[in-house]
Amino acid sequence: MKKLTGILFLGLIAAAVPARAASVDLHGQSTVAHCSQRALSGHWAFRAEGTGPFGPFAVVGLQTFDRDGGLDAVEMLSAGGVTVPSHLHGTYTVGEDCTGTMTTTFDNGMSGTMYFVVAAGGDQIYALETDPGVMLTVTFTRQ
Repeated sequence: MKKLTGILFLGLIAAAVPARAASVDLHGQSTVAHCSQRALSGHWAFRAEGTGPFGPFAVVGLQTFDRDGGLDAVEMLSAGGVTVPSHLHGTYTVGEDCTGTMTTTFDNGMSGTMYFVVAAGGDQIYALETDPGVMLTVTFTRQ
């Protein structure tokens, strides 16, 4: 059982570490793809599920990352059978290791912070809310 637990633990660590895409250029030199704010720029669809002070909820929306660390989004939240549209804006940073943070503010003044990893060759983002009292996971897909 100890061996199986160790293997599972190593598997979880490997899944959590973002992969870097390697290739060879025209001169035979190895290149490694790095993430950057500019690399995330564009339009992304997202879906989220979580729980907060008001119970479980789900969200779908569209988000745009600009090239300079800014973001804007529109979304529809569903909680307890009630749907609420909202708009949010914020900032993001992403490191060469393909991890980053984003901070968003909604039109009603509420805000949140997420940790994220860039995956699938830069076409997906997996995010996790880091604020106390909220459990939220988000998957972004490049459009």
